Amino acid sequence: MNRLENFGANNTQENPAIEEVNELGNAEIRDMLASGNVVNEGDIITPEDFDAVRNRAAYLAANADTPVSTKSIILGAYVDRMEHIGKIGDEQLKAMSDEAIQSVYYVRNGYRLTDAEINMVRESNVPFSEWIKERASAKNGVKDVYVAVDKTENVIASGETPEDALKHAQGSR
Repeated sequence: MNRLENFGANNTQENPAIEEVNELGNAEIRDMLASGNVVNEGDIITPEDFDAVRNRAAYLAANADTPVSTKSIILGAYVDRMEHIGKIGDEQLKAMSDEAIQSVYYVRNGYRLTDAEINMVRESNVPFSEWIKERASAKNGVKDVYVAVDKTENVIASGETPEDALKHAQGSR
């Protein structure tokens, strides 16, 4: 799996995004959203929306299993808010920048999508949030497998860790 341990955040035990989120002004949040191509010129974001995004972002940051950047938290919180109140559509979600799609997925699931997966999101007939849920479910069901190969590149053993694969290969001789 393509686990991203630290998607743009400082590597500390306590997520600094929690404090940063509460200090952000509405203009700063809008700039983050615009840079991620999450909002378009003319989109209306109410003061209640900004407050809800800050609250959701603080909640997400506090409950994140892995460190995450303030911008990623804000992008994820905004998408959550707009989906919840029905103010953002699937077409707009799929038109977000690669960074925004990765941020939303990472905030929700702790994994960074590959470029191929981002293209799959955009090309899929499945709604954005449903695709994310299905992909997370599929990734959680698949374990990493390591293999041991011989000199001719034939797989001779496998295991859940490189050490397990090596032990299995040595035991099969």
